[in-house]
Amino acid sequence: MFLVLSLLPLLALVACEGDPNGLEWGVRFASDADRVRARFVEASILEGGCDGADIYWTEVPLVPGGSVEMPPNLGTGQYGFAGRARDENCNWFVAGCVEATLPSMEPIIVTLNPVTESAECPPSECSAGRCLSDDAGTPDAAMDAATDAPPTDSGMDSGMDSAPGDSSVTDSGRVDSGTVDSGTTDTGLTDSGTVDLQVDPRNCGTVGNTCEITEYCTGGSCECRPGMTELTTGVCTDLERDPLHCGAEGNACDSGSEITCRGGSCEDRCNTGQTDCSDSCIDIDNDPRHCGACDDPCSPSQVCTSGTCTDYQGYSECSSCPCGACDGSPCCGYGGVTICLAGGSCPL
Repeated sequence: MFLVLSLLPLLALVACEGDPNGLEWGVRFASDADRVRARFVEASILEGGCDGADIYWTEVPLVPGGSVEMPPNLGTGQYGFAGRARDENCNWFVAGCVEATLPSMEPIIVTLNPVTESAECPPSECSAGRCLSDDAGTPDAAMDAATDAPPTDSGMDSGMDSAPGDSSVTDSGRVDSGTVDSGTTDTGLTDSGTVDLQVDPRNCGTVGNTCEITEYCTGGSCECRPGMTELTTGVCTDLERDPLHCGAEGNACDSGSEITCRGGSCEDRCNTGQTDCSDSCIDIDNDPRHCGACDDPCSPSQVCTSGTCTDYQGYSECSSCPCGACDGSPCCGYGGVTICLAGGSCPL
C-alpha cells in the first residue's frame, strides 16, 4: 500500500518489474487554498499519454494514512500521469496531467490547476465530498454516459486539461430522496434527510451553499468561526497565529528571527505545547485547520476537539444548552449557534 502525504499527496508507483523504487509520482496543488479545499484526489495512469486509455485509476481521501491500491508494473514507453481534486460539495475544481517516457528515475509531479468546475453529483446527493448514488465516483458510468462517449476509459482525460474552456460533465439524472426544511428541522447526527438552512454549514441559507473551513453557519449566513477575524479580502484568519496578519491585518512576521506568530505577536519560536505549522503557533488539539497535525483540516461541518475532527449539527430552535434536539449527544455553545456533537467534548 502507498501512503498519501498531507502536504503533497504522493503515490509511489512501480516503473518496471522487480524495481519497486523505480518511479515516484504525485500531485501538488497550485495554491494552499486549493489544497485546503480538496477532499478527494482522483489519480490515473493513461497508456500512451494524457489522451490515452486508463490502465490504472484510484481515488484517495485527503486524510492522514490514506492509501491506494498497488498500481500495475509499467513497461518501457510513454504514459500520462493525471490527477484531479473534488471538494466538500462534490465539485471537481482542479486538474492536471503530464506525460513521461519510462523508464525514468526522476519524480513526476502533476500540478493541479483550476479548471471549469463541474459536479460529480447533485448537491442533494453529496455528503462530505462523497456522492451517495451507486454510480457516483465510477468514471465510466458518470463521465462516458454524460458525454455519450463509448465507455473505453475512465473519463479522467475529459477533466484533465487545465485550459479555461475545459469541462468534465457528469450525469445528474438520479432521484433526490432528501427534503429541505427552511428553518428548524434537525439533520446530520440523526440522518433524517432534512436540513436547517439557518445553521447547516453544508447548506447555509440555500441548499448546497457550503461554508469555508474557517467559517460556520449562523442565521443563514457563513461567518468567521469563533476566534477568527474577517480580513478586508473577505478571508477569515486567526490574528493570534497568522504570520501574515499577526495581531492585526497586514502585520507580517518578516523581521530578523521573529518570523513566528504566537499570541498575536511576532516571536522567534512557539511555546511548549504548541506546534509550529508554517510559522503559525498552533494548538493542534483545537484548530479546525490543523486538527491533530499541521495542514490536516476538518470539513466545514466538523469541529476540532482533542485533535480529532468531530461532526456537529447546529439547531436554530435551541438558544442555549441543554438542547433537547441533541438527544444525549454533547451540547455546546459555538459562537452564535447551539451545536450538538457526534461525540467528544466541546471545542475550546
